Amino acid sequence: MRRKIFLFLLVAAATQCPAQEPPPFSLETQVAPGIAALKSGDLDSAEKIFSSALRHGIKHPLVYHNLGVIAQMRGQHLEAVRRFREALALQPNYGASRLLLGASFLALGRNAEAVRELQRAVLLMPQQPQARLQLAKAYEASEDWIAAAQQLQKLVELDPQEP
Repeated sequence: MRRKIFLFLLVAAATQCPAQEPPPFSLETQVAPGIAALKSGDLDSAEKIFSSALRHGIKHPLVYHNLGVIAQMRGQHLEAVRRFREALALQPNYGASRLLLGASFLALGRNAEAVRELQRAVLLMPQQPQARLQLAKAYEASEDWIAAAQQLQKLVELDPQEP
């Protein structure tokens, strides 16, 4: 399930940035190998590629986002929070980073911050089932059972065939 979420968000991240503003050619050539390494599960190579892009002056939300994904996959949620915040400083409406920032806050037990970020993620991506699911989990962790149930109901409405 985590891998399915990750792959969706990785693809969403890769497709959201170009749709909003076409990246410069140098960005694409710098990060494409990193995305390929990340998709194949080679976190070390992906991290080296994205870190190299930063050292070469490529400060783009996609670079910071993917470094956050790598940190999150390693269970380094404080580092993930830092990287997702850097992505959001450059592109505040980047839904995938909001979603994963909220998930890292949830993993850290910072439930109020998780709820806040996941609410924003749902506003940015209302049809994204993972945003609703993570928000339901954050409400549950905050013992807001009614809000959790409402999000789960909306999740079922989005995809009634999914168990």
